[in-house]
Amino acid sequence: MALFPCHECGQKISTEAKICPQCGAKSRPPGSNRAKYLFGFLAILVLVTCMHESDKLKLQTENAKQEAAAREAAKSPAQRASEAAAKKKRDAQLTLVAAGIKSLRQGMKDPSAFDLTSAIVMPNGTGCVEYRGKNSFGAILPGSAVVTASGKVLVQERHGNTFVAAWNGSCTAAGGDDITAMVRQVVL
Repeated sequence: MALFPCHECGQKISTEAKICPQCGAKSRPPGSNRAKYLFGFLAILVLVTCMHESDKLKLQTENAKQEAAAREAAKSPAQRASEAAAKKKRDAQLTLVAAGIKSLRQGMKDPSAFDLTSAIVMPNGTGCVEYRGKNSFGAILPGSAVVTASGKVLVQERHGNTFVAAWNGSCTAAGGDDITAMVRQVVL
């Protein structure tokens, strides 16, 4: 048992006493508010840290934007024209593959049952398509198709060896852009 001064009258009271025997004030032993102060300090520390991290993230984002703008400004007109031509070619390839998938879907026994599993555009412009669709008996089966760079759609079931040669020549190579989500939103 220790003694401490009452916060109201200043008389010494026991740490075990609930009220001051002199003035009747509620007892507040030293350290009883320590947890509140510690919690408040930690809350302020967390708040300051979060604000600092937020500022760092904003600064990094701004620096990345400035670096991208500087890279773009440093490009020659020939580089810009080359990139624009490459983007235009890539957009044309994506459009061609999306049109091929749309035509594949429309040629199905039940176009509403067509489910695109994956659509990958390879660097050479070929589209590699995997899908599921209904057959004549109502069964849903997987299928594959290749949309050539010229826009021709080769389906595994109809084009046999031509399809296999196109698939093995283009679709088994590494690389390519997955456009499945885009095609689902735009075409299907």
